[in-house]
Amino acid sequence: MKMSPKSPRRIPEDKLRPNVDYARQQFGVLERDFQTVVEYVALDEKHLNVYSFRLADLIVRTGPEILRLFELYLFNPNRSQIFHLQPESKKVIMDLQIKKHDRRDSFMDYLRAFRKFRISGLNWAVEVKPLDKFITPFTTETREINGRRIDAVFWWEDGYNALRHRVIERFEESATLGHALFSLAGLWILHDTMDRDWGRVGLANSDIFGRITHISPDIQQIDHLDWGESQ
Repeated sequence: MKMSPKSPRRIPEDKLRPNVDYARQQFGVLERDFQTVVEYVALDEKHLNVYSFRLADLIVRTGPEILRLFELYLFNPNRSQIFHLQPESKKVIMDLQIKKHDRRDSFMDYLRAFRKFRISGLNWAVEVKPLDKFITPFTTETREINGRRIDAVFWWEDGYNALRHRVIERFEESATLGHALFSLAGLWILHDTMDRDWGRVGLANSDIFGRITHISPDIQQIDHLDWGESQ
């Protein structure tokens, strides 16, 4: 019989603020590293398929920070007070805690759980200021893998996961400027959402990312399916 963890994973009240502050500082480090890269490879749509070891390093460091913010949201003891929540289901959190305890948790587990709690569900577009266009980091697509249809976020699967598990076979198509840009944008949206939910509007600041708005046909977006055509 499957046993639940003895103490469910949650962020204690006195550890919450230091965790958030650390995560914000780490975002600043990652963004500065990205800016260093684009001093040599211009941030331009026709360069989104450019790959390098520095971009690979940036993508692999950004992934855990995204998971860290999901945990700060979902395992926060005061989540029912700080979120704009849909009706809360304790079972969703408990299932995720058990998966975390058993090391079976995944990015999509966190994203699905988040969407059950927050009305917006991260369905946001964020402006990339140097390109004067928007990207939608948390848009999912359906893929067929080993005969199964699954939901996936392209930059997580084709960037972060591919670099962690299939780096030799997939390096050139995974360690790209585009994957680094979308992963950093995903981290930025999580930070911005956290600031708004916790009443910290005004602290958020990014040199690369600007306005965050609802996904709409009226905004000019960058589609990752067009990257190959832009070269």
